Amino acid sequence: MCDVLEPWAHGTVVRATRHPSYYDFNLIRVEDDAAMSVDALVGFADEALAGLEHRRVDFDLLEAAEPLRHGFKEAGWRCLRLLVMRHETAPPPGPVAAIEEVPYDAAHDLRVAWHREVFPDKDAGDYHGHVREISLRLGARVARATAGTRWLRPARAHRRRGGDHRGLRRSRAPRRRARDGTDPGSDRGGGPRR
Repeated sequence: MCDVLEPWAHGTVVRATRHPSYYDFNLIRVEDDAAMSVDALVGFADEALAGLEHRRVDFDLLEAAEPLRHGFKEAGWRCLRLLVMRHETAPPPGPVAAIEEVPYDAAHDLRVAWHREVFPDKDAGDYHGHVREISLRLGARVARATAGTRWLRPARAHRRRGGDHRGLRRSRAPRRRARDGTDPGSDRGGGPRR
């Protein structure tokens, strides 16, 4: 996907020039404690991601990102912490929603609604087309959980070439922010974007 992986002093500039509106593949990664100010990181992001409509900075270390969070928010950036959870045991007993595999495009309206909710003032442009192309190339499978006739949430899973599970990405759950403005926490990944 990414045709540009350019090392810089504190990480990697990642670009997918065929998919410029796909945020996950066009960003700067801060892989250590760069000891840079918000202004310096924003300036570097502006330079490294020139020509894109967005800017995204991902931090590998929470300790490096957290002191900068307020400054990024003050500068108009949206800050997000990613939370990755892994089940070590079977889930507790309880009601189970009906789950079925559906074609990728069956969840399109939900993806559009999520994008509008998160980015109400931005035109999606080619974003959904880029996501579709990449997801299908990675072998995405989409499942939906339903309660009656209502979708609860779509999910997509990718498998690596060897068949290993790459990850399950459920719409809304990992991106949900509390109404008071706080985010679920994580010790890895994520970062500000605007």
